[in-house]
Order: sequence, then structure tokens, then C-alpha cells
Amino acid sequence: MKSKPINYDTYCQERASELFQSRVTLRRKQTKRLPRQRLRDPEEDKLLGQMIQARYRRLIDCGELEQIGPRKWRWHFVEFDHPTD
Repeated sequence: MKSKPINYDTYCQERASELFQSRVTLRRKQTKRLPRQRLRDPEEDKLLGQMIQARYRRLIDCGELEQIGPRKWRWHFVEFDHPTD
């Protein structure tokens, strides 16, 4: 008896919400934290977005973060770089 081949991408898409919920539940048990209940203030949300954009720009400018594709990034950890002799 031969088993039917399974397309992993399709399988993940079909079970995405179930997998997400199990990850959230597991994380909540590990950290004993409840999810954020109150909405962020619009000004705070805008400021956080600007801070994130500025951080990305700084990391890209100094060469620590490199975009290698439309949704792929490479982060160079300077503290782990070995000097070349």
C-alpha cells in the first residue's frame, strides 16, 4: 500500500490558523503573559513605525542589514565577524 504524496506548502496553508493558535497558546504558557488588550494610541503607533523605519535605514546604511530579495534579508552580526588576516 502506497501513501499519497503530500504537498507541504498546501498542508501548511490548510492548517495555518490551527498552527498559529497552537504557537500563541504555547508562547502564552511559556511567558505567562496575556495578549495586549488595549489599542495603541494613533500617535504612539505612528512614532513606533517611524522608529522602526529609522532603525532599518541605519542598519542598511552601515551595512549590517542587507536586502537579498523582495522579502529576504541578511543580517551581518558584527560581533561574530572574524577579522581577516
